[in-house]
Amino acid sequence: MGKNFGYIDSLLCFRLIKTRQYLNEKNIDYCGNLG
Repeated sequence: MGKNFGYIDSLLCFRLIKTRQYLNEKNIDYCGNLG
């Protein structure tokens, strides 16, 4: 659970969110908080 893993996970999550948002805006919560 290092910062590196969290950073990479955030990038993957961000891409997933963009894809999900394109399909269905309500799926943005799938990855939780990215703030």
